[in-house]
Order: sequence, then C-alpha cells, then structure tokens
Amino acid sequence: MCFFAALFNAAEFCDNGDGYMTIRRAIALILVLAALVVGVRYMLQLEGEDQSKLNNLYAEAEPLQRERDGLIEERDKLEINYALMMRDVSTVQLLFRELNTELFTDLYPIMRDRGITGVLGVNYTQFPNYWGKITGDHFNRLLMDGWGSCYVYDNSEDLGYMISYLENLLSYYGVPAPKAVYFVGNRYDHSYDELLREHGITTVIVDATDGHSNTVTDVTGDLWITGAMPWNYTGVNNDLELLSHVNGGNICFTISFNNLWDSYEEDSFAQMMDVWQNYLEVQELSSDQARVTPTPTPSTLSQEQQLETPLLRSQNFETALAGHRAATENNAALEQELQERRSALDERIAILDEKIRAVYARWEQGE
Repeated sequence: MCFFAALFNAAEFCDNGDGYMTIRRAIALILVLAALVVGVRYMLQLEGEDQSKLNNLYAEAEPLQRERDGLIEERDKLEINYALMMRDVSTVQLLFRELNTELFTDLYPIMRDRGITGVLGVNYTQFPNYWGKITGDHFNRLLMDGWGSCYVYDNSEDLGYMISYLENLLSYYGVPAPKAVYFVGNRYDHSYDELLREHGITTVIVDATDGHSNTVTDVTGDLWITGAMPWNYTGVNNDLELLSHVNGGNICFTISFNNLWDSYEEDSFAQMMDVWQNYLEVQELSSDQARVTPTPTPSTLSQEQQLETPLLRSQNFETALAGHRAATENNAALEQELQERRSALDERIAILDEKIRAVYARWEQGE
C-alpha cells in the first residue's frame, strides 16, 4: 500500500498534461483494485476462521445432542412399555336371567364360536333340571368353558334365605355357589353388604338406571358394584365402542327369553355377537370347538398401535374382578417404578441440555 501511495503521489506530481492525467487515473484504479483484493482476502480469512470454529462447535455438540436424542427416545419407549403393562382392559358380561334349554342348544354355539362367554342367572325357578331348563351337566359344561353364575334377586323374598336355599340346591348338582348377585330394578342398598360378605359375594350388579353408570370401574372396596343394561337397548353398539377405549371399564348385558324367543331374536343376537367380537381381545377358551380369531391380533401390532386399539374381554364376574383388582394393585407399584426411571432419564437429559447450551454460549461470545 505504501508503494502504491508513493506511486500515486509521483504521478500526481508529474501531471502537467493529458498523458500524465491518464497515467494518474490508471494508477488510482490499480489502487482501488488492490484494496478490494486485500479486503476480499481478509473476508475469506475471517470466514475460514468462522467455519473452523463452527466445525469445532459441531464436533463438540453433536455427540452431546446424539446422546440427548437417544435418552429422549428411551424415555418415550419407557412410557409406552409401562402404558401397556398398566393397561387394564375393559370387560363385559352377558347375564342370562333365564336358563331355558335354548340357552345351551341355540345361543351357546353362537357365543362359543366367537369366543364369548356368559353368566348363568339362578333363582327359585331358574336352576338346573327345573322344567324346561338346562341340565346340571350343561350348567357345569358352561362353567368349565369360562362361564360364570349369579343370583338374580327381585326383592320378592328374603335375600338371605334365597341364597342359602340355592347354595344347597346347586351343591346337590355339583355346582359351586355364585359369588355375584344381580339386584333387578336397582333395588340394592348397602344394608345388604354384611349379608353378602357372609355368603362370599364379591360382586353386586345393579340396573343402570336413576343415574347409575353402566360402566362402573371402582374395584377398591370388598364389593365390586357394576351396572347392567338390556342386551338390545338403543345405543348398545355406541356403548361398546366407548367402553373399548376405557381403561378398566365394565358393562353387563342382561337377556331374558320371556317365552317370546324366536328365530328373529336369535338372528339379532348373532348380529350383536358379531359386533361384540370386533372389540374382543384374543383369548383361549377351554372348549374343544374352534373359535373365530379377530384380526388384526395384538401380537401383529406395534406397541403404539396396541395402545390405540380398542379391546374388550368377555369374562365372568369373578375373572373380571380378579383382573381389575390385580391391575389396580399392580399399577400402583408400576407407576412408582415408572416415575423413578423417568426422573432419572430427565436428570440426564437436563445435564446434557446444560452442556449443549454452554457450547453454543462460547460460540456467541466468539471463543
């Protein structure tokens, strides 16, 4: 630059004509170009230094970011794993208020082939070998195939006497005493609780009227109280759809023959069982008959898809209650375990966040 300045001064000193003026302008242009070259070179040097710092930044931050992303992915998978372990699938029962022979000859095959079980309601006129009713062998066959039994109480007699009488009658046919009572017309109140406990009753079913929910889920007490609705009421399919998305819900459908059962009602019943089956979880039955397996099965789905897939279990009251109680007890421990593991991962993620922020802070400060 000193050389060009001296040259410029010399040219200016010799400027005493047009030729000298041309030389002066040429030298000025050379000086401008030289300044541009030097400026561009300086900018390129700065850019190279910045790129080098940026590369160093990435080299330092990238493994930290990769470790952080891995921990977040681990935490997300942890949430899904525990959500599946803590999922209390909803249950459903079909309670037959009468034990007509058509129950075993006509309806049992429909239910068996779809993996659906029922509950046998007993009272003074509804028990094995009574006129027009199923036999004791049929009763036991259904119990062996996953069905349950239940007292049906309509408040027309003393409850304690009825239970004692039926216990002895069923024992004669080698049938275990039921552990559930269906109070027809929602006639249950807690004054019966002590009596029910004395007879080993664990489940109370009430008609879902007068504001009572038909999807009662509270199983924390020693008596499980759940709701019931007629099998063919308006909105049954919607309730099934809703229930299939409820964690630990339950619904009971009641069915009566009322001496009016015909082929039309049998076809309607079969159609309802087809709808019901769409929500059923795959389960093994003791029957030697093949069952239709819903598709897709949970084993073919990802964990995320399993969580989003509506599921129901067709179970008797005893099995459903045992499952819901086990889930309630198990989930409390699992929730604590999940919280501890999640907190540990969150702490490690927070430490990495601080390290990454420190790296970028040095960049902003020009270090």
